[in-house]
Amino acid sequence: MTDISLFDEKNSTYAEVSAVGEQYVAPRFYSDPYYVSVAATTTPYQVVPAVSGKKFIVTSLLLATDKAYASSTVAETLTIYEASPSDFDTNLKTFTQVDFLRNDRLIATGLNLSTSCAVSLVAIADSNNVDVTIAGYYVPC
Repeated sequence: MTDISLFDEKNSTYAEVSAVGEQYVAPRFYSDPYYVSVAATTTPYQVVPAVSGKKFIVTSLLLATDKAYASSTVAETLTIYEASPSDFDTNLKTFTQVDFLRNDRLIATGLNLSTSCAVSLVAIADSNNVDVTIAGYYVPC
């Protein structure tokens, strides 16, 4: 029996038929997690490093604040943006911006978001004690 596989470029998945005739679908790439704890107010932290000639595909976000974060009634802002690897202070393009309270969470899965070519993803917050995990993979530009 000839092995046959189809690749869906839009969803980056393969569809294949097993030796016993079962059809299955699998992702082309698997996500790697990148984590940083934003420990100082208004200080940019690189979460996902830039890779020359590659863009990063974000598949999941996990953003969490703890008991020491800001207040339980006044929201503080976390911004994730694209930056040049040589200048984390300059926001080239805002990727997402979220207001958080104390002990807040944002979990986003099943994403398929692309960064620009050869940029870092950087996190900055109005308060400290924010955990940022971004999962995804690199593809050529």
